[in-house]
Amino acid sequence: MSALLFLSCANDLSKTDTDTAVTDIHIASAGNAFSIVKGDTYRLQAKVLPEYASDKRLSFSSSAEGIASVNVEGVIMAREEGNAVITIRAANGVQKTINVTVTSVPIAVAEIKFEETPPESLIIGETYSIKAKAQPDEATNKELAYIV
Repeated sequence: MSALLFLSCANDLSKTDTDTAVTDIHIASAGNAFSIVKGDTYRLQAKVLPEYASDKRLSFSSSAEGIASVNVEGVIMAREEGNAVITIRAANGVQKTINVTVTSVPIAVAEIKFEETPPESLIIGETYSIKAKAQPDEATNKELAYIV
């Protein structure tokens, strides 16, 4: 007894087109906005989705290179105070943006000066308001906290 078997497949297995398009870009390190201090650098952690996309290439650009520039590896350099938008673009045109604010270098408080000499002692029921000032005048955060 002999049998002849014919099989058919709906898919054309001769095709080798396995291109999977990028549908999104995931930014693990920054979210959609962050601040950076002038002179500092920050490396973006970006990847294409789906992870098995055929063309995983990403390019980076800045709306204001003089404020925050970005290199081909996604490293942002904070150059001047201000705002910039960093765009991350996949080869197929899918893109994400990140708002970057470059802030000034913080100036630390070096000392606290009393504006008048406080009394050496107080009698019960007396009050005294301390008048103190953070120095230098250009300090970034001159707020003083008084703890009793």
